[in-house]
Amino acid sequence: MKKHFLLTACLTISGWGLVCAQQNNTTLIKGIVNKEKKRPVTLMYVQEGEKFHYATTNLDSTGGFGFVVTNCKEGFYYLGDTLKRNYTRLYLKANDQLSVILEEDGSYKVVNGSAENKLIQQWAAMSNTVERAARLGDSTTYYSFFPALTTLAGQSDAFAKKLITPNSKFNQLMKQTIAMDMQRWAAIFVSLPHSVHPTRAQWPSFYNTIAAPNKFNSSSILQIGEAADWLSLYCSFYFIHVLPRDTAAKRMTPAQIVTRNLREIDNDTLKGVYLANTLKMFKSYEELTETIHPYQQYLLTPLANQRYFTAMKSLNTMRKGAEGFNFTYPDITGKQVSFKDLKGKVVVVDVWATWCGPCKKELPHLQKLEEEYAGNANVVFLGVSVDEEKDFGKWQQFVKEHALGGVQLFAKGWSDISKFYSINTIPRFMVFDQQGKIVTIDGPRPSEPELKKLIEQTLQGS
Repeated sequence: MKKHFLLTACLTISGWGLVCAQQNNTTLIKGIVNKEKKRPVTLMYVQEGEKFHYATTNLDSTGGFGFVVTNCKEGFYYLGDTLKRNYTRLYLKANDQLSVILEEDGSYKVVNGSAENKLIQQWAAMSNTVERAARLGDSTTYYSFFPALTTLAGQSDAFAKKLITPNSKFNQLMKQTIAMDMQRWAAIFVSLPHSVHPTRAQWPSFYNTIAAPNKFNSSSILQIGEAADWLSLYCSFYFIHVLPRDTAAKRMTPAQIVTRNLREIDNDTLKGVYLANTLKMFKSYEELTETIHPYQQYLLTPLANQRYFTAMKSLNTMRKGAEGFNFTYPDITGKQVSFKDLKGKVVVVDVWATWCGPCKKELPHLQKLEEEYAGNANVVFLGVSVDEEKDFGKWQQFVKEHALGGVQLFAKGWSDISKFYSINTIPRFMVFDQQGKIVTIDGPRPSEPELKKLIEQTLQGS
């Protein structure tokens, strides 16, 4: 995961005094936890609409804590504790100094800080009742929540108009955040169980503002730590509460849910973030890959791709008989070839590179084996080069000069196939049966007679 800054957790003395002194281009956060049960404090940064742990610090004897952020990337950060129930939203820039008091009820006070953080704290204080009520489930009914929501809606509009700090980036982001907070809390409330439920006609008019065309057409909301959750929640809210009941009530497969929800998201990056956050609902490798593969082009960020591969690996045990990974790479002419295109044949995969000495040593043995199966249409030899992208021409020349047979593909470095099968050294030979299922992902080399025996056994179905 890419980290944008360096953070040091600092010990504190006498509550407010930090042991580590502030230097140029550093951001200082210090505070007091004013709670009966004092737990370590965690600082979280935002990536792709989610909060990620960066550092945790213990408290001193007075409940004091501190963090120093070096080369701080401007934007939202969050303070929380190990229970992960309440988060304090902050806005940090290089050389900021911020002092806060975290209270028992989840609220906080900005003792000293930037204009941005004072405005965030004002919004937190103004919206605290609605935010907490939205998440309390059966402890709150619509009799109290709806009036509070309606009042806050009017207040939030007036508050957003006052966001005219010199920091235009913050002003715009905070306006987005206020709008998203309001809609998210409203949607959360009607999604949770309560002892008494309102009819749709009893909903306040604010709910009519939530569903809108072209709602998710910009990835800028990913600067907000709750944005990824909001994407999924909005889709559920829309199809359960906005569409006619007979449409929304139909039981759908995970693939149908994904296809349906992607239609409501216009921005490609946001589509990828949504997909990455749906992966936990899949219970089988086949269901996961069949659903996500048609939309894999939306996994535009390293984090989204990493999560997809992690999900695939967790569902694929790599045992004999497990589904093979459907990679896609260009051949020597530039034509895209996928693993699934070879279904119906025994596939012998050779992961190699032009710079690899042991790979080249196996070539004569591999070519001899290919000659032996030249007349057998049920066997295909598939070379996958992990040469770097800049060496594409070198790879093409090598394939031609050495008259490499079979199907030759170019993977542009240690890409999908290497990550999925945890390939760290080459050559790596793998064998798959006619159904595309694993026979072995760490097979014998062509110089060893065991490889031919394995091919024969696979052809015979044993």
